[in-house]
Amino acid sequence: MDLKDFIDQTLDQITEGVFVAQEKVRARGGFVNPALRDSASVQAMHCGHTIQSVSFDVAITVQEDSSNSAGAKLSVASFFKADGEVLSKEMNSVTSKVSFKVPLALPIDKLSLDELINKEKQDTDNKQRVFDEANNY
Repeated sequence: MDLKDFIDQTLDQITEGVFVAQEKVRARGGFVNPALRDSASVQAMHCGHTIQSVSFDVAITVQEDSSNSAGAKLSVASFFKADGEVLSKEMNSVTSKVSFKVPLALPIDKLSLDELINKEKQDTDNKQRVFDEANNY
């Protein structure tokens, strides 16, 4: 598998998994990745979304295939043989390890976001009422 496809599929499946889990957990009264009011405990936010850091620690191979005129190819290392089939062409390969992080803003649970917006509106209205009452004296 190409490294770009591996990264794409991994991040897509993480996001899809969070989305599916939100429905199931919400049905039980909980929230997965709820909207946050106080981000003091969170490292980073983007447009209300908590930024998670997805760490990758991947073994990659660079293969030079004698039958491939394109030269070397980078792919995620495979440590097994599919169908037990062995190729009968000469290949030189080097396996390396690459580690990196990708910031990912997961989908926010919509119900918790609506609750947060309503709570913030109530707080703003209460503060305005207190301010107005203080200025009337």
